Amino acid sequence: MNIKFETGTIELAIQGDPNKILRFNPTDENVVSKFLNLVTTANQKLEELSSECDKILSSEKKKMEKVKLKNKLNLELDALLRNELDTTFGVGVSDMAFGDMCVTAITESGNCIFVNFLMALTPIIESENKKRSQKVDDIIKKYKPQVK
Repeated sequence: MNIKFETGTIELAIQGDPNKILRFNPTDENVVSKFLNLVTTANQKLEELSSECDKILSSEKKKMEKVKLKNKLNLELDALLRNELDTTFGVGVSDMAFGDMCVTAITESGNCIFVNFLMALTPIIESENKKRSQKVDDIIKKYKPQVK
């Protein structure tokens, strides 16, 4: 025996790859709350990373030591951001989305990979929320008693 019902889940192919599907309901308040926390944490931690890297670069340390320290900070942040992403969307999502890439790696746009991911996902969540809210409003209007 089975039960099947609509859950509002959307499916997004990561980088267009049909084998890498991110599934979630963009209006699920648990997901939205975790996503907002993820964005806040990412912004805060990336600012901290930038500040720490500036300190390292302006230090008297040898060049190789500076590179090692920056690398260590980036890998620590990579692990933290991946964990936050997996907490938001499910275990394994970060590996599916990013593979072996360090999510703090800088892209052609000047943003890190993780920021690009968040910037690509945010408008989808916003659009789905707006679209679904409009459907609820339409249903309410349809059944709301008309005042004469």
